[in-house]
Amino acid sequence: ILGGGVKERDAYLGALKGLLWRGVFWLWPASIYSVRVPAVLLGALALLLFYLWARRFYTGATALLALILAATDPTYIYTARVDLTVVLQHLFRWGGLLLGACWLQGEREASRVAPRSRLGWLGGCGFCFGLGLWDKATFLWFLAALALALVVLFPGEVRRRFRPAPAAVLLAALLAGALPFVLYNLGGRVPGTGGAARLEKLDRTALADKLTVCRATLDGRF
Repeated sequence: ILGGGVKERDAYLGALKGLLWRGVFWLWPASIYSVRVPAVLLGALALLLFYLWARRFYTGATALLALILAATDPTYIYTARVDLTVVLQHLFRWGGLLLGACWLQGEREASRVAPRSRLGWLGGCGFCFGLGLWDKATFLWFLAALALALVVLFPGEVRRRFRPAPAAVLLAALLAGALPFVLYNLGGRVPGTGGAARLEKLDRTALADKLTVCRATLDGRF
């Protein structure tokens, strides 16, 4: 999945981006433009998915304001331009959330939406999340936070919606998208992602570094 000799600190990065850019380079010879332009376009697509997701829960004006704030965030623009392993993460995150929202609203309008279509949206949601996990193992933290937020904030909705069939579809699609990630960790030939994705030890030095970054962020220097 990742090639031989991978170091533990690099093990959390999958090969998905490399496979995608292999296709890009087949159509467009490798250069600074063929590396960066597709990343910027994918970043723009992620913003569109974010807007479509927000539009399902808020007014058009609110969703547009959220889009403007996200699209003009200097950090987002910079990381999308140089693609610091985040563009695909944004794309799969918002693609999964949008498909999940389609499934949820389809469940609430069950009389007008066919059951197969609703489960298809949920399967797409799980597959996007699985691809995000393959692309970068730390995507697991987003999935854990999302699951915890749903259980804590909407326990009744979770109990009503996640019956055995939808839960099985979501899990199967997630495993399908993350299959290379799963095989990589089960292979045992190279270090798995557990070491790279674990929480760091919060000692006095680490806490001081985080406080320094926090101050630099608040005053604009970071």
